[in-house]
Amino acid sequence: GMILAKLAKADPGGTVANRPLNSLIEIFLPVHPSTNASQAMRLAVLDKISQDVPDTGWQLIRKLLPTSHSIGQYTPKPKYREAGGSKREILTYGMAFDAYAHIVEQALTLAGSDPERWHLLIRGMHNFNPELRSKTYGMVERFLETATEEQKNRIWTDIRDEVNRHVAFKDAKWALPADELNRLSELVERFAPTDPIEKVS
Repeated sequence: GMILAKLAKADPGGTVANRPLNSLIEIFLPVHPSTNASQAMRLAVLDKISQDVPDTGWQLIRKLLPTSHSIGQYTPKPKYREAGGSKREILTYGMAFDAYAHIVEQALTLAGSDPERWHLLIRGMHNFNPELRSKTYGMVERFLETATEEQKNRIWTDIRDEVNRHVAFKDAKWALPADELNRLSELVERFAPTDPIEKVS
């Protein structure tokens, strides 16, 4: 995993699909990891990548975040050796749930003070479990309290747009519950731009 992470960091890009980052994504997919390594081992390696190669860690984590249509392909398996296949864990819904929670926790840590990263998390937070959504709201609030005016306006716009989207589609299965929308609406009200032109635009 670490070797692939370092290769992904050095990867100049290209049109071939089987790039180091794509291989990493397939290995760590919670729904069908393409490895015989245990979940505990996979998550430990994921933490190590995020710690030692944080930019690659973020690129990996962002692709692993829970969505309503998480899919993937299987990487090739060893041809001549079982490589732990006989001890492969049986994946359960609970394990996938725990893995996604771990991935979201890592994403929140790696977001730091980067508005682009928060933009992605705000747009996808309706796919997080309720406890992690609550944690996300709190971290966004703390970020807004210390952000520059430019950062604040960007994140404020993201939250406002997300609230409006969920209000417009309140009957959709993915829509946030009313109490959470109220909490986000309070952030929209509290951190609204002071410049009336900026607020209207």
